Amino acid sequence: MTGRGVIHAIIYNTFCFLAVASHLRGAVADPGRIPEGMEAPFQSEFMEIKSCQKCTGKETWKPIRAHHCKECGFCVFKMDHHCPWINNCVGQRNYKYFCQFVVYILCSSIYLSFLMFLSFYCLLTSERTKQHMNRSGYPIAFIMCIVAFVEGILFTFFTYEILTEQFESVDENQSYID
Repeated sequence: MTGRGVIHAIIYNTFCFLAVASHLRGAVADPGRIPEGMEAPFQSEFMEIKSCQKCTGKETWKPIRAHHCKECGFCVFKMDHHCPWINNCVGQRNYKYFCQFVVYILCSSIYLSFLMFLSFYCLLTSERTKQHMNRSGYPIAFIMCIVAFVEGILFTFFTYEILTEQFESVDENQSYID
């Protein structure tokens, strides 16, 4: 392994580590759950007090911008969506970690595509191409470079779309459900 290879490995694995850390934080963090049996902090004849009929147990006050998640079985304040990636609702308290997760996945996908492009280029244009082609692992390395490059590009576009959608939600001060 060369010095540049070590640097590239450190950078890519740093992005991957940060993605895993933010993924775990988003999956474990409370999304902004409304406690069961919570009552409205004030009563007013001019304001309608809503309660969630879907929550089990006691009737729970449902504040404005709270939504019931059928997968989790409770109401979440500023619920954006239930994310299958983190297997948790994305709400007020873990929205930051979800966005960090998507940013780190985007960065690692871009970097993966870049590295696979360089690797593919080196496999084709190396002065020792004839020697590389005669090695037993060359066809597999060639195919894996192409597959990893395509996978990196697809994940880049996918996470870019998710991230732009999330930034639009933040800009409009609306969740995806709202």
